[in-house]
Amino acid sequence: MCQKLIDSKVVSHLHFYTMNLERATIMILENLNLIEPVKDHEIIGGVDLPWRKSLHPSRSKESIRPIFWQNRKYSYISRTSTWDEFPNGRWGDSRSPAFGDIDLFAADLLRQSPKRAFDLWGCPQSFKDLSNLVVSYLKNDLKSLPWSDGPIGEDTAIIVDKLISLNQRGFLTMNSQPSLNCVKSNDKVYGWGPKNGYVFQKQYLEFFCHRDIFPKLLESIEKFNEKGGESCSFLTYYAADKNGELNTNTKEDDINAVTWGVFPGEEILQPTIVEKTSFFAWKDEVYRLLAEWGSVYDSHITSDETLKKSQVKEFTHTLNEFADQFILCNIVNNNFVDDDSVLFSIFDDIQSSEF
Repeated sequence: MCQKLIDSKVVSHLHFYTMNLERATIMILENLNLIEPVKDHEIIGGVDLPWRKSLHPSRSKESIRPIFWQNRKYSYISRTSTWDEFPNGRWGDSRSPAFGDIDLFAADLLRQSPKRAFDLWGCPQSFKDLSNLVVSYLKNDLKSLPWSDGPIGEDTAIIVDKLISLNQRGFLTMNSQPSLNCVKSNDKVYGWGPKNGYVFQKQYLEFFCHRDIFPKLLESIEKFNEKGGESCSFLTYYAADKNGELNTNTKEDDINAVTWGVFPGEEILQPTIVEKTSFFAWKDEVYRLLAEWGSVYDSHITSDETLKKSQVKEFTHTLNEFADQFILCNIVNNNFVDDDSVLFSIFDDIQSSEF
Protein backbone atom coordinates (compact mmCIF):
# COMPACT_ATOMS: atom_id res chain seq x y z
CA MET A 1 0.00 0.00 0.00
CA CYS A 2 2.78 2.44 0.89
CA GLN A 3 4.57 1.67 -2.36
CA LYS A 4 1.35 2.26 -4.33
CA LEU A 5 0.88 5.63 -2.64
CA ILE A 6 4.42 6.68 -3.48
CA ASP A 7 4.19 5.46 -7.06
CA SER A 8 0.89 7.30 -7.58
CA LYS A 9 2.62 10.69 -7.13
CA VAL A 10 -0.58 11.81 -5.38
CA VAL A 11 1.09 12.00 -1.97
CA SER A 12 4.47 13.47 -1.19
CA HIS A 13 5.00 11.96 2.23
CA LEU A 14 3.92 9.15 4.56
CA HIS A 15 2.93 9.54 8.20
CA PHE A 16 3.28 6.63 10.63
CA TYR A 17 1.91 6.23 14.15
CA THR A 18 4.58 4.07 15.83
CA MET A 19 2.93 3.78 19.27
CA ASN A 20 6.51 3.60 20.61
CA LEU A 21 7.12 0.46 18.53
CA GLU A 22 9.46 1.88 15.92
CA ARG A 23 10.72 -1.42 14.52
CA ALA A 24 7.67 -2.00 12.28
CA THR A 25 8.04 1.46 10.75
CA ILE A 26 11.76 0.90 10.19
CA MET A 27 11.07 -2.37 8.40
CA ILE A 28 8.53 -0.68 6.10
CA LEU A 29 10.93 2.16 5.28
CA GLU A 30 13.71 -0.35 4.60
CA ASN A 31 11.49 -2.34 2.23
CA LEU A 32 10.55 0.87 0.43
CA ASN A 33 14.28 1.66 0.04
CA LEU A 34 13.70 5.00 1.73
CA ILE A 35 16.40 4.34 4.35
CA GLU A 36 19.48 2.16 4.49
CA PRO A 37 18.92 -1.26 6.12
CA VAL A 38 19.66 -1.17 9.85
CA LYS A 39 21.31 -4.17 11.49
CA ASP A 40 19.56 -5.60 14.53
CA HIS A 41 22.26 -4.37 16.91
CA GLU A 42 23.30 -1.16 15.18
CA ILE A 43 23.46 2.24 16.83
CA ILE A 44 22.51 5.09 14.52
CA GLY A 45 25.49 7.44 14.35
CA GLY A 46 27.68 5.19 16.49
CA VAL A 47 29.19 1.74 16.76
CA ASP A 48 27.42 -1.60 16.90
CA LEU A 49 26.50 -2.98 20.33
CA PRO A 50 25.01 -6.32 21.39
CA TRP A 51 21.57 -4.76 21.85
CA ARG A 52 19.53 -2.69 19.43
CA LYS A 53 19.65 1.01 20.06
CA SER A 54 16.50 3.09 20.38
CA LEU A 55 16.22 5.60 17.55
CA HIS A 56 15.00 8.37 19.87
CA PRO A 57 17.45 11.31 19.68
CA SER A 58 17.68 11.59 23.47
CA ARG A 59 19.22 8.10 23.61
CA SER A 60 21.74 8.65 20.81
CA LYS A 61 24.75 8.32 23.12
CA GLU A 62 23.43 5.47 25.24
CA SER A 63 26.05 2.71 25.38
CA ILE A 64 25.35 0.67 28.53
CA ARG A 65 22.34 -1.34 29.70
CA PRO A 66 21.68 -3.87 32.47
CA ILE A 67 21.46 -7.43 31.16
CA PHE A 68 18.15 -8.12 32.92
CA TRP A 69 16.01 -6.57 30.15
CA GLN A 70 17.87 -8.42 27.40
CA ASN A 71 14.63 -10.11 26.34
CA ARG A 72 12.26 -7.22 27.20
CA LYS A 73 13.85 -4.25 25.50
CA TYR A 74 10.62 -2.26 25.07
CA SER A 75 9.95 -2.49 28.78
CA TYR A 76 13.41 -1.13 29.56
CA ILE A 77 12.97 1.76 27.16
CA SER A 78 9.58 2.55 28.69
CA ARG A 79 10.86 2.47 32.28
CA THR A 80 13.81 4.74 31.47
CA SER A 81 11.98 7.11 29.11
CA THR A 82 11.99 9.98 31.62
CA TRP A 83 15.74 9.92 32.20
CA ASP A 84 17.50 13.15 31.29
CA GLU A 85 20.74 11.35 30.44
CA PHE A 86 21.64 7.79 29.54
CA PRO A 87 24.73 5.84 30.58
CA ASN A 88 27.62 6.37 28.19
CA GLY A 89 31.06 4.92 28.94
CA ARG A 90 30.40 4.19 32.62
CA TRP A 91 27.11 3.11 34.19
CA GLY A 92 27.59 5.27 37.27
CA ASP A 93 28.43 8.52 35.47
CA SER A 94 25.03 9.45 34.12
CA ARG A 95 22.57 7.00 35.60
CA SER A 96 19.18 8.45 36.41
CA PRO A 97 18.28 8.15 40.10
CA ALA A 98 15.39 5.74 39.59
CA PHE A 99 13.61 3.46 37.18
CA GLY A 100 10.06 4.38 36.25
CA ASP A 101 7.20 2.77 38.12
CA ILE A 102 5.57 -0.28 36.62
CA ASP A 103 2.35 1.56 35.79
CA LEU A 104 1.48 -0.36 32.63
CA PHE A 105 -1.82 -2.09 32.07
CA ALA A 106 -1.74 -5.88 32.13
CA ALA A 107 -1.94 -6.23 28.34
CA ASP A 108 1.01 -3.85 27.89
CA LEU A 109 3.05 -5.58 30.56
CA LEU A 110 2.39 -8.99 29.02
CA ARG A 111 2.56 -7.58 25.47
CA GLN A 112 -0.25 -10.01 24.56
CA SER A 113 -4.04 -9.90 24.78
CA PRO A 114 -5.63 -12.41 27.19
CA LYS A 115 -6.80 -14.53 24.25
CA ARG A 116 -3.40 -14.47 22.59
CA ALA A 117 -1.67 -15.22 25.91
CA PHE A 118 -3.89 -18.27 26.34
CA ASP A 119 -3.22 -19.43 22.78
CA LEU A 120 0.53 -19.09 23.30
CA TRP A 121 1.07 -20.32 26.84
CA GLY A 122 -2.07 -22.14 27.81
CA CYS A 123 -3.18 -22.26 31.43
CA PRO A 124 -0.46 -23.93 33.55
CA GLN A 125 -1.88 -25.85 36.49
CA SER A 126 1.35 -26.67 38.34
CA PHE A 127 5.00 -25.72 38.77
CA LYS A 128 5.82 -28.60 36.44
CA ASP A 129 3.59 -27.08 33.76
CA LEU A 130 5.54 -23.82 34.05
CA SER A 131 8.78 -25.74 33.69
CA ASN A 132 7.48 -27.51 30.59
CA LEU A 133 6.53 -24.15 29.11
CA VAL A 134 10.11 -22.89 29.46
CA VAL A 135 11.49 -26.13 28.02
CA SER A 136 9.22 -25.72 24.97
CA TYR A 137 10.57 -22.21 24.54
CA LEU A 138 14.17 -23.42 24.76
CA LYS A 139 13.39 -26.05 22.12
CA ASN A 140 12.03 -23.26 19.89
CA ASP A 141 8.52 -24.72 19.97
CA LEU A 142 7.36 -21.43 21.53
CA LYS A 143 8.41 -18.06 20.13
CA SER A 144 7.88 -16.05 23.31
CA LEU A 145 7.22 -16.24 27.04
CA PRO A 146 5.63 -13.69 29.36
CA TRP A 147 9.14 -12.50 30.27
CA SER A 148 10.73 -12.93 26.81
CA ASP A 149 9.30 -10.95 23.91
CA GLY A 150 10.99 -12.96 21.17
CA PRO A 151 12.33 -16.43 20.36
CA ILE A 152 15.44 -17.96 21.87
CA GLY A 153 18.59 -16.51 20.28
CA GLU A 154 21.28 -18.31 18.30
CA ASP A 155 23.82 -17.35 20.94
CA THR A 156 22.10 -19.68 23.42
CA ALA A 157 22.52 -22.80 21.27
CA ILE A 158 25.77 -23.92 22.91
CA ILE A 159 24.19 -24.03 26.39
CA VAL A 160 20.56 -24.86 25.57
CA ASP A 161 20.83 -28.52 26.64
CA LYS A 162 22.15 -27.44 30.04
CA LEU A 163 19.31 -24.93 30.38
CA ILE A 164 16.71 -27.59 29.57
CA SER A 165 18.21 -29.89 32.20
CA LEU A 166 18.01 -27.14 34.83
CA ASN A 167 14.34 -26.50 34.09
CA GLN A 168 13.52 -30.17 34.34
CA ARG A 169 15.08 -30.21 37.81
CA GLY A 170 13.16 -27.22 39.13
CA PHE A 171 15.25 -24.17 38.23
CA LEU A 172 13.16 -22.06 35.84
CA THR A 173 15.62 -20.16 33.68
CA MET A 174 14.85 -16.57 32.67
CA ASN A 175 17.93 -15.25 30.90
CA SER A 176 21.45 -16.41 30.11
CA GLN A 177 24.58 -15.87 28.08
CA PRO A 178 27.59 -18.14 27.50
CA SER A 179 31.17 -17.13 28.21
CA LEU A 180 33.26 -15.74 25.34
CA ASN A 181 37.00 -15.26 25.22
CA CYS A 182 38.51 -13.18 22.42
CA VAL A 183 35.87 -13.83 19.76
CA LYS A 184 36.31 -11.76 16.59
CA SER A 185 33.93 -8.83 16.38
CA ASN A 186 32.72 -9.93 12.93
CA ASP A 187 31.52 -13.32 14.21
CA LYS A 188 28.06 -13.96 12.74
CA VAL A 189 26.51 -15.02 16.06
CA TYR A 190 28.45 -13.29 18.82
CA GLY A 191 30.18 -10.41 17.05
CA TRP A 192 29.46 -6.73 17.58
CA GLY A 193 31.29 -3.41 17.43
CA PRO A 194 33.84 -2.03 14.94
CA LYS A 195 35.74 -4.38 12.66
CA ASN A 196 39.05 -6.01 13.61
CA GLY A 197 38.07 -6.13 17.27
CA TYR A 198 37.52 -8.84 19.85
CA VAL A 199 34.58 -9.39 22.18
CA PHE A 200 34.32 -11.08 25.57
CA GLN A 201 31.54 -12.29 27.86
CA LYS A 202 31.24 -13.61 31.38
CA GLN A 203 28.78 -16.45 31.67
CA TYR A 204 25.49 -15.23 33.11
CA LEU A 205 22.54 -17.24 34.35
CA GLU A 206 19.21 -15.94 35.70
CA PHE A 207 16.58 -18.27 37.10
CA PHE A 208 13.92 -18.93 39.73
CA CYS A 209 14.91 -21.19 42.62
CA HIS A 210 12.51 -22.78 45.14
CA ARG A 211 12.98 -21.60 48.72
CA ASP A 212 13.50 -25.17 49.94
CA ILE A 213 16.64 -25.71 47.86
CA PHE A 214 17.99 -22.15 47.92
CA PRO A 215 20.25 -22.83 50.97
CA LYS A 216 21.78 -25.79 49.10
CA LEU A 217 22.47 -23.54 46.13
CA LEU A 218 24.24 -20.95 48.31
CA GLU A 219 26.28 -23.68 49.93
CA SER A 220 27.33 -24.98 46.52
CA ILE A 221 28.38 -21.48 45.41
CA GLU A 222 30.39 -20.94 48.59
CA LYS A 223 32.18 -24.27 48.20
CA PHE A 224 33.04 -23.42 44.61
CA ASN A 225 34.44 -20.02 45.57
CA GLU A 226 36.45 -21.46 48.47
CA LYS A 227 38.51 -23.43 45.97
CA GLY A 228 39.92 -20.14 44.68
CA GLY A 229 40.99 -18.82 48.08
CA GLU A 230 39.53 -16.33 50.53
CA SER A 231 40.05 -13.28 48.32
CA CYS A 232 38.46 -14.83 45.25
CA SER A 233 34.77 -14.95 44.33
CA PHE A 234 34.65 -16.32 40.83
CA LEU A 235 30.89 -16.74 41.20
CA THR A 236 28.96 -13.65 42.27
CA TYR A 237 25.21 -13.64 42.73
CA TYR A 238 22.11 -11.63 43.56
CA ALA A 239 18.96 -13.29 44.86
CA ALA A 240 15.74 -11.61 46.00
CA ASP A 241 12.24 -12.78 46.79
CA LYS A 242 8.94 -11.05 46.04
CA ASN A 243 9.24 -8.93 49.19
CA GLY A 244 12.74 -7.71 48.36
CA GLU A 245 14.77 -9.77 50.83
CA LEU A 246 18.23 -9.80 49.29
CA ASN A 247 21.05 -12.33 49.39
CA THR A 248 24.32 -11.46 47.65
CA ASN A 249 28.07 -11.90 47.94
CA THR A 250 28.79 -8.62 46.12
CA LYS A 251 29.69 -5.25 47.59
CA GLU A 252 27.12 -2.47 47.90
CA ASP A 253 28.19 -0.43 44.86
CA ASP A 254 29.56 -3.21 42.65
CA ILE A 255 28.97 -2.77 38.92
CA ASN A 256 29.97 -5.88 37.01
CA ALA A 257 30.59 -5.62 33.26
CA VAL A 258 29.53 -8.97 31.78
CA THR A 259 30.09 -8.04 28.13
CA TRP A 260 32.96 -5.99 26.76
CA GLY A 261 34.90 -5.42 23.57
CA VAL A 262 38.40 -4.34 22.56
CA PHE A 263 38.78 -2.52 19.24
CA PRO A 264 41.61 -0.77 17.37
CA GLY A 265 41.94 2.87 18.41
CA GLU A 266 38.96 2.68 20.77
CA GLU A 267 38.41 2.64 24.50
CA ILE A 268 37.22 -0.67 25.90
CA LEU A 269 33.44 -0.80 25.51
CA GLN A 270 31.33 -2.37 28.27
CA PRO A 271 27.74 -2.39 26.97
CA THR A 272 26.15 -4.88 29.38
CA ILE A 273 26.34 -4.83 33.18
CA VAL A 274 24.93 -6.43 36.33
CA GLU A 275 24.31 -4.33 39.44
CA LYS A 276 21.96 -4.14 42.42
CA THR A 277 19.71 -1.14 41.69
CA SER A 278 18.66 -2.36 38.27
CA PHE A 279 18.30 -5.92 39.57
CA PHE A 280 15.75 -4.73 42.13
CA ALA A 281 13.86 -2.81 39.45
CA TRP A 282 13.82 -5.95 37.30
CA LYS A 283 12.78 -8.12 40.25
CA ASP A 284 9.74 -5.90 40.85
CA GLU A 285 8.80 -6.12 37.18
CA VAL A 286 9.06 -9.91 37.03
CA TYR A 287 6.88 -10.53 40.09
CA ARG A 288 4.38 -7.94 38.86
CA LEU A 289 4.38 -9.70 35.50
CA LEU A 290 3.50 -13.01 37.15
CA ALA A 291 0.66 -11.33 39.03
CA GLU A 292 -0.69 -9.73 35.85
CA TRP A 293 -0.51 -12.98 33.91
CA GLY A 294 -2.41 -14.72 36.69
CA SER A 295 -5.21 -12.16 36.58
CA VAL A 296 -5.96 -11.70 32.85
CA TYR A 297 -7.70 -15.00 32.12
CA ASP A 298 -11.38 -15.65 32.53
CA SER A 299 -13.64 -18.47 31.41
CA HIS A 300 -14.88 -16.52 28.37
CA ILE A 301 -11.63 -16.11 26.42
CA THR A 302 -12.07 -19.39 24.56
CA SER A 303 -15.14 -19.91 22.42
CA ASP A 304 -15.14 -23.69 22.75
CA GLU A 305 -15.29 -23.52 26.56
CA THR A 306 -12.07 -25.48 26.97
CA LEU A 307 -11.02 -23.13 29.74
CA LYS A 308 -13.13 -23.71 32.85
CA LYS A 309 -13.44 -21.52 35.91
CA SER A 310 -11.77 -24.23 37.97
CA GLN A 311 -8.78 -24.16 35.62
CA VAL A 312 -8.49 -20.39 35.85
CA LYS A 313 -8.68 -20.60 39.63
CA GLU A 314 -5.95 -23.25 39.77
CA PHE A 315 -3.82 -21.28 37.32
CA THR A 316 -4.05 -18.13 39.45
CA HIS A 317 -3.29 -20.16 42.57
CA THR A 318 -0.26 -21.74 40.87
CA LEU A 319 1.23 -18.38 39.87
CA ASN A 320 0.58 -16.89 43.30
CA GLU A 321 2.24 -19.87 44.96
CA PHE A 322 5.12 -19.68 42.52
CA ALA A 323 5.70 -16.01 43.36
CA ASP A 324 5.62 -16.82 47.08
CA GLN A 325 7.84 -19.90 46.94
CA PHE A 326 10.42 -19.04 44.28
CA ILE A 327 13.35 -16.63 44.56
CA LEU A 328 14.72 -14.72 41.57
CA CYS A 329 18.47 -15.36 41.28
CA ASN A 330 21.32 -14.51 38.96
CA ILE A 331 24.89 -15.79 38.93
CA VAL A 332 27.94 -14.47 37.07
CA ASN A 333 31.05 -16.57 36.53
CA ASN A 334 33.75 -13.90 36.58
CA ASN A 335 36.34 -16.31 35.21
CA PHE A 336 35.40 -15.75 31.58
CA VAL A 337 37.94 -18.31 30.31
CA ASP A 338 36.03 -21.13 32.02
CA ASP A 339 34.09 -23.65 29.98
CA ASP A 340 30.33 -23.05 30.22
CA SER A 341 29.87 -26.37 32.01
CA VAL A 342 31.68 -25.00 35.09
CA LEU A 343 28.83 -22.77 36.22
CA PHE A 344 26.23 -25.45 35.58
CA SER A 345 28.22 -27.88 37.73
CA ILE A 346 27.14 -26.15 40.94
CA PHE A 347 23.60 -27.45 40.32
CA ASP A 348 24.65 -31.09 39.88
CA ASP A 349 23.42 -32.41 43.22
CA ILE A 350 20.41 -30.12 43.66
CA GLN A 351 16.84 -30.81 42.58
CA SER A 352 13.51 -29.46 43.77
CA SER A 353 11.08 -31.97 45.24
CA GLU A 354 8.32 -30.09 43.37
CA PHE A 355 9.58 -31.44 40.02
